[in-house]
Amino acid sequence: MARNDPMRDGIWSETPGIGPDFEEMLFEDIENDDLFWLTDRNTDANHAHRKIDEYTALELRGQNIVSLGARQTIYQKT
Repeated sequence: MARNDPMRDGIWSETPGIGPDFEEMLFEDIENDDLFWLTDRNTDANHAHRKIDEYTALELRGQNIVSLGARQTIYQKT
């Protein structure tokens, strides 16, 4: 009889769509206080940012203020 062992069948690592997906947006299209990322890569170098106003964001890891253009492409997790 076959055993159902999800740790060995690779279903979690091979199934597309599992894990955080990023949606491409423009900086001007998100609301103040929304979280966003500058790239669509899930790495330690891609820090979360919070929108403060129409041209400014706060990089959350280092608490640095960042100036961005309104038409800057950003990514939000869906």
